[in-house]
Amino acid sequence: MLKPTIFISVPRLYNKFYSLIKRKNSKPVNGEFASIFGGKIRLMISASAPIGNKVKEFIEKAIGAPMIKGYGQTENCGPANMT
Repeated sequence: MLKPTIFISVPRLYNKFYSLIKRKNSKPVNGEFASIFGGKIRLMISASAPIGNKVKEFIEKAIGAPMIKGYGQTENCGPANMT
């Protein structure tokens, strides 16, 4: 079983997690759903589109790890960092 420490995804998937967790429990306890991802997540990253603050804060609490938004000019990262 994979136990990632960093989870990178798009807002659409985080929104799906939000909907599924919300159906089970409206107010998750800190880190209650971390076991879904193997229980080792230390950081989540959301990129490619903006994510709503409500969803971001809910997922952070449910998984028990901070989320960084990587939105805006991410398509420029590869060419900008090439040598």
